Amino acid sequence: MKIVLILFIVFFVIPAISDEIVLNDGTVIKGNIIRVTPKAIEYDPEGAKPFDMVPRGQIQRVIYEDGSIVNFKEMPSTNEKLSTEEIKLSGFFIETEWGWNGYVGLGMRMDYRIIKFCSVNAGLGRGLWGWRMSSGLRFYKNYPFGMAFGLGIAYNMGVKGLERKLEIVDNAGSETKEELLIDFNSVTTINASFLYSWSVGKSGKFYIEVGYAFQLQSERYSYELEGNEGNIQLTDDSKDDLDFLHPGGPIISLGYAYNI
Repeated sequence: MKIVLILFIVFFVIPAISDEIVLNDGTVIKGNIIRVTPKAIEYDPEGAKPFDMVPRGQIQRVIYEDGSIVNFKEMPSTNEKLSTEEIKLSGFFIETEWGWNGYVGLGMRMDYRIIKFCSVNAGLGRGLWGWRMSSGLRFYKNYPFGMAFGLGIAYNMGVKGLERKLEIVDNAGSETKEELLIDFNSVTTINASFLYSWSVGKSGKFYIEVGYAFQLQSERYSYELEGNEGNIQLTDDSKDDLDFLHPGGPIISLGYAYNI
């Protein structure tokens, strides 16, 4: 966890309160926007220089001081003229996600911006360990696209009475493959991740998320062999099979988010 906190401090610095002009190449210009014309944005840059301007053709989007976002779209028919259409994004996204050890497994998340660079999310989905509920925070460098750091919690409800054929060792030391009744216990993980988002169309974004899920419980499952009250143990291979399924470990998720 210390490494996660160090990485967060290194990569994310709370931005100064000013407007941000994001160029097509990803460059961010900070300052106070004076006015937007059909050809350029005029602004008061940070520092001693009192005035500057950026051609609209170089601008991808503008993030205002209050957190509102305006996307600038280039007309497909010509590179000389720019559309005056400005698509303003709200701070609310509905996300469909699939992943391994992620926040919802296969499911849905809702993400809502609470301040300029930070959003809160909650989700529900299904994984190999049953239904999964989650909540968390994301900290963006340039909301809502590009790099972000995520920190949250996921609760895996588990599965009861699952039948699975596994190798066991009986009291005599013999190994056999038997049908066991297995209970997957509920498991909670603390998730720390990095996320990168790309704009898709006027109102969507695609993202990939990687990180690590830290497991909080040690007793993850229990099992029994019907009709056998003796002491049985799983073989190492059987334990590895179950350990592969349980929540915790590396995170990799893919998702699509639609702006509401």
